[in-house]
Amino acid sequence: MTSKLSYSKYIKEDIQRRGWLAALSWVLLLFGGTFNTVLALENRFNSGDAIANYEQLRIDFPGMLNGANAMQVTLFIFLLAILCAATGYSYLHSAEKIDFYHSLPVTRPQWFRISYVSGILIFLVPYLVSGFCTLLVGWSKNILTTKVLIDSCIAILGGILAFLVIYQITILAMMLTGKLVTGVLAALVLIFYGNMVWGLSSNLASAFFKTYCSSHPLTDAFAEYASPFSVFAGLIHTTSTGFSSDPTIQGSNAFITMRFAGMTNQNPFFLFVTILMLAILGILSVQLYKKRPSEAAGNALAFPKTAPYIKVLISIPTSLYLGLFFGFQESIGTKWIILSSVLFVILLCGIIEFIYHTDLHRVVSGKISSLISILAVIGILCIMQFDLFGYDTWLPKEGKLESMSFSSDCFGEYFTYPSDFDKYSYGYDFLEQEGSQIQDFAPLYSLAEEGISNVKSGISPRSVYTGSCPDDYIVVTIRFNKNGSHSQRCYAVSKASALKALATLCSNEEYRKTLFPIFHLDYDMVRGIQLNDIYVNPVSLDLSKKQQDALLDAYKKDVLAVDISTLQNESPIGELYIDIPDNNITGDAAYDSNLYTWTLTQFYLYSSYENTLSLLKEYGYSLRTEIALEDVVWMSQIESDYTDDTISAKDVDMEGLISDESLITDPEEMKKILSQIHYPCPGILGGKNLSSRSVQIMMKGEIEANYYEIP
Repeated sequence: MTSKLSYSKYIKEDIQRRGWLAALSWVLLLFGGTFNTVLALENRFNSGDAIANYEQLRIDFPGMLNGANAMQVTLFIFLLAILCAATGYSYLHSAEKIDFYHSLPVTRPQWFRISYVSGILIFLVPYLVSGFCTLLVGWSKNILTTKVLIDSCIAILGGILAFLVIYQITILAMMLTGKLVTGVLAALVLIFYGNMVWGLSSNLASAFFKTYCSSHPLTDAFAEYASPFSVFAGLIHTTSTGFSSDPTIQGSNAFITMRFAGMTNQNPFFLFVTILMLAILGILSVQLYKKRPSEAAGNALAFPKTAPYIKVLISIPTSLYLGLFFGFQESIGTKWIILSSVLFVILLCGIIEFIYHTDLHRVVSGKISSLISILAVIGILCIMQFDLFGYDTWLPKEGKLESMSFSSDCFGEYFTYPSDFDKYSYGYDFLEQEGSQIQDFAPLYSLAEEGISNVKSGISPRSVYTGSCPDDYIVVTIRFNKNGSHSQRCYAVSKASALKALATLCSNEEYRKTLFPIFHLDYDMVRGIQLNDIYVNPVSLDLSKKQQDALLDAYKKDVLAVDISTLQNESPIGELYIDIPDNNITGDAAYDSNLYTWTLTQFYLYSSYENTLSLLKEYGYSLRTEIALEDVVWMSQIESDYTDDTISAKDVDMEGLISDESLITDPEEMKKILSQIHYPCPGILGGKNLSSRSVQIMMKGEIEANYYEIP
């Protein structure tokens, strides 16, 4: 039996053997962690941000310890985990070293623990020292309150757990392989395999299915918990806020934030999954070490019987992913995905066999596993291409549905929500709100039936996006809710049908209040209101708090009373702009309406909004509905498409503005055009099929011309 003293001796010798890695760990963590934090804080203080936003700085500080707010720390933790595991068990890949190690009076489980502990210490000691030094920096800058200290300790714990996840999955890869290079490659495959499968499922569906619009909750859960990298990223993300349950608090590490955007992992369960994963990986690695044959050193795989299974598991998703990457072209459909995927799976089978045997003559070995891989890829592609399971034509029976909800891509062009609700802007999260769920869903069911009929006749959302179908079609998203779960589909439907369905839905006051941004507005957060009209020159309204609230209440009454068809078929006469604090700024500075405000636009005013218009008139403000000829400096007509909304006065050449524009000088023609233009608005369900004719108008007192479309 090996004594504790011998264990300490072996661990010390192992650390000394990997002295270069220990030194690298100190350099990366101290300079990448502590030194970078010092620079980041100094930069914030010098710019004045820290003084004005101490609260935000205290929120960000824990994320600097585990990498959520310092990407280089995340990368260093990830890299060191792989290096500590790979170097610690690299002796398994050398026949001479493994004979020497196993000739000593130390059992295999004991050798495993020696390498395991020394690898952790190589990372843990400098990481803790770096964390302690970073805390001292925070204390010296008066950032370290009791709460920040607790959150920082939790963040450090999260960094350690994140290290262990990558560390142990790499150890498992080293046990399964007989060469260091293949061991590292296997580790990367195991780390990202779950993410690749999840991404593949959604990307294939998006490429092949015409009504696909989002991944399923089950695949999202798989991506969040079943992939080691997702767990690694989740630990960094979750612990950076001290296990905060506020989903709006996210780190500045774009890599981590993007991975977890929209995810709502439950912290206790997430930690349970992490601990369970670590336990399983540890037990599995020890058991594989016990059974690992010594002669495996130098071979690609330690257990040759696993070779065909590994080849199948790697070649199928990888070839499909490569096929998607190289083959998908919107204009030519999916035929190149199919062709390139089949070519890639054949090529990958040969490459994997070469890695196994390092012999070009044996690249065609493993014929059965290669055949299975090729047939599996062809089978998956056939299912997707011909929709053999009826994904695009699926429609649940009405009797099995609890509710349905509806949204349109056009909502994002017509509505602007406060920052707490800006996720609704694209219509998808709006579908989840309680007020958007409709039990009397006959209009939506009919809309879904029309969408399926259109798909069968070749009109799909992709047709709308590429402009290959008539202009009177739009894309809608319909959500089917049943038995506590849901499914979503995107359809191309006529604007008339969508408008009819929306009008029926908006007869429900709760639905209307959920849809319109004005009902999500906190009056206490409003810093000011501006009025805009046909001259497109917003004017700040000089109103008291009481008048301001009364105006917003009047606008609510008009929104509740307006016929929905008005919002599509008629043009507004103006628009309210509402200034609110920028929610990205916290502390006292958030209430400085001059420095940190965000203007909400698209609160349109229609001629039927009597309550709002009469109150504006009472306050001394009126809207101009036509541009007076005497206010026009010059006017130029555009017959072709024009991408720039404005043109600077100093760039105007009165002898010929731009090749596709013509200067209008006839007063009668100018009057005719001025009588045709209206306040710019896309309509609640998108454009009103305007012609390509448009006009640039430079008005007196302005430095830029405004762009108007002509019906």
